[in-house]
Amino acid sequence: MDAPPPSGLTRQDVSAEACIVPEDVGQGILRARVYAGYSGWGPGQLEAEMREGSWILDPAQRDDVFTGAPDRLWSRVLQRKGPEYRQMSRIPFDPTMN
Repeated sequence: MDAPPPSGLTRQDVSAEACIVPEDVGQGILRARVYAGYSGWGPGQLEAEMREGSWILDPAQRDDVFTGAPDRLWSRVLQRKGPEYRQMSRIPFDPTMN
C-alpha cells in the first residue's frame, strides 16, 4: 500500500495512476491530463537556451489543455504562431514518413 500523501494534499486516481494534488483543488477536478517524464537542466542552462531562441514559446490557450486531438496540438500551436511556423507545422511526427 502506498504511503499517505503529505499533509494538505489528497491522492486522486487518474487513468489508473495516482497523483497528488492540493486538497482544495482535488475536489474541483473533473478531468485531468497528466504528462509524466523527466527533463533536467544545469544551473542557468534553461535561461540561456531561452535567450538564444532555442525554444518555441506560445501562450497556452484554454482549448489546448483538453483538446480532443492531442496528437495535433503541436501542429495547431505552430499554425497559430503565424506564417513563419506554418511549414514547420506540417512536418510529420515521424519525419521518415515525409
